[in-house]
Amino acid sequence: MTKYDEKANEYKLLELQSLVEQSSPFELISLLLEATKEHISSANLHMSRPDLLKQPHHVSEKGRHISHAIYLIEGLRSSLNMEQGSGVAEHLNTMYACTCKLLLEANIKNDNQLLTRCYKIIDKLYQTWLAIRPFSGAS
Repeated sequence: MTKYDEKANEYKLLELQSLVEQSSPFELISLLLEATKEHISSANLHMSRPDLLKQPHHVSEKGRHISHAIYLIEGLRSSLNMEQGSGVAEHLNTMYACTCKLLLEANIKNDNQLLTRCYKIIDKLYQTWLAIRPFSGAS
């Protein structure tokens, strides 16, 4: 990693930290879902070209993106309030666990269809989350 890359990463981290500190809980969940979708898409891109999977860099990038997606989903799972969330929290917990399992399977099998399925699950959750956006009261 070059000195430029290190500085760029430091800047991105500071930018992300600032964004997190200024975000509402609703916005944080939105950010996690968006980032999960991005990592699944990136993994799918690396996986979609068999010629690239012969190159160690692309194999590691595919795995890195899948690992990040799983990490983000586990973060979403850990934020569930199983006591107050009733059936909704249980349903989300099951969906998150199944999605993580599918991501692992997709990684092992190099299966784009499983990654696409995971993307669709997370995207549906994201779209539903946006649909229940808290009303700001501003006209």
